[in-house]
Amino acid sequence: MVAFLKLRVVFITLLLGLFGGALSLLLKIDELQSYYPALAALIALCVSLLISFLIKGRWTVAFRNQIKKVAVILFSLFIVAALIHTYFFINSVFKYENFNGDISYYIKGSVYTAAALKCKKQHPEITSDAAMMTTCFESPEAKTEAWTEESINNNVFRLIISYCAVILFFVGSVSLLTEILASKYAPKKPVLKHNLIE
Repeated sequence: MVAFLKLRVVFITLLLGLFGGALSLLLKIDELQSYYPALAALIALCVSLLISFLIKGRWTVAFRNQIKKVAVILFSLFIVAALIHTYFFINSVFKYENFNGDISYYIKGSVYTAAALKCKKQHPEITSDAAMMTTCFESPEAKTEAWTEESINNNVFRLIISYCAVILFFVGSVSLLTEILASKYAPKKPVLKHNLIE
């Protein structure tokens, strides 16, 4: 256990690399599929090293109890950030199904262009952005014809920031808990007995 915890920075980095990959598959956005895991690994490495540096050698019982409280708060913030990121995902992407039946998710904008408004007016049966892209535009790559580029970039930025918050809070809580375990299971230093001079 102790030997494993000595490699906690590597452990946390690998964990977050896998976690980032899992999240990118859970909330799969084709345009950010390679960006998410790389970002997760970098944040994991930086945060875990920073936490190890900041709390190195400061362990007391009271300090460890405070760290436990901070870890619980960070984990709670992780849950909130994950919910916010999911909300942004739902409202910032559209689903596109190709001829083979494969489903992909692409980032959309929040402000329609004149062409998109004309399309929706000509086809009142359209009830979703996915249907609009299938009916009036050639491919999802033509999304800049349906939404303004600024609104698309705003959604990209929101998704990246919310994803960073998810990774940051998760790494923080896991790093602190790992440091607590490392301090608890660290080998005790032998107490040297000095001869008392009478």
